[in-house]
Amino acid sequence: TQTGYYTRIGRVVHVEALVQLDVIGGFTGATINVSSLPFTVADLTNHDVVGIAVITDAATAKADIFLRFIDANDYARLEEANGSTTSAKNMNANAFDGDTKLRIAGTYIGA
Repeated sequence: TQTGYYTRIGRVVHVEALVQLDVIGGFTGATINVSSLPFTVADLTNHDVVGIAVITDAATAKADIFLRFIDANDYARLEEANGSTTSAKNMNANAFDGDTKLRIAGTYIGA
């Protein structure tokens, strides 16, 4: 199940969504991309746009996760902070199980 909303004013796009996974299937281990953003993310040099992400009802608790909008694409990637000031790591699907809910929100500049 997924629902989402967006507002665009000029090139500024605000998105929010709820995704509930009912069955995982062959999804485990994969990098998690939130695809089909309403507009392509602008390719802005030296500018990483991030949003918030919350996972609930998962078998394993997760903290310090965020959404990174990928330049020149129509998707964002779930990442988790790893204590480094220079990098983060892609979150993989092992954090999810049946009935896990992902809530996201963020604002980015459209292409």
